[in-house]
Amino acid sequence: MSTNIQDHQRYEDVIIKEVTNVDAGGWVGIITEEHGEIRCKSNLRTKLKLKKDWEGDLTVWINPNGSTVCVAFDQKAWKATGADALPNGQWSLAVGVNELHPYEKEGFIYRITEKSTGKMYVGKKSYWNYSKGKRIRQSNWKTYGSSGVDTAQKVSDNPEHFEYEILCEAPDKSALNYMELEYQILFKVLTAVDEQGEKLYYNKTLGSKKWMLTKAFIEEYNAKSNV
Repeated sequence: MSTNIQDHQRYEDVIIKEVTNVDAGGWVGIITEEHGEIRCKSNLRTKLKLKKDWEGDLTVWINPNGSTVCVAFDQKAWKATGADALPNGQWSLAVGVNELHPYEKEGFIYRITEKSTGKMYVGKKSYWNYSKGKRIRQSNWKTYGSSGVDTAQKVSDNPEHFEYEILCEAPDKSALNYMELEYQILFKVLTAVDEQGEKLYYNKTLGSKKWMLTKAFIEEYNAKSNV
């Protein structure tokens, strides 16, 4: 079994010969013909209906705890190898961000833009899912859209209607929280308006704090800022 996987990768034409019993950590072994054993969380195995004689394609990744190949929860993640590879998923990189480091960093600050309106949203995303304070698997960061109240469903329904940009990476959780606030304030996500006086950003919060700013306050604030 090859472990030369730096990120998500697609295994094609997988044939399952056997599935082992669930261990104490909630993992099973998916024994395949061409790739040997692939570890898989029991609930994910049930969700994907993986069983003996199953045939199909699987997205896998390397679990840094033991460097084992595991079935990825994000089966939509793009392959990291091949001519059609998109190692950063749907994301473009801002000027100054030359490459991503999902195994070394905690996460990133992003901005998505709705193509038809130009309205934007700035938020954060961790590369990892946690359980009891420990990393357990990579998150769905490659295909993630938004957690914003007004954007999450829009992105989910029509992901092709948006552009996706990573602004910077953060080394740990504290830095990720701080940098989200920094960029949201930098872009004035709660007060920036267009020529018609309409908000440029979908954001309604700074970090986790909700700010119900009135249109009158925003107009007054911007008028003073332009003095």
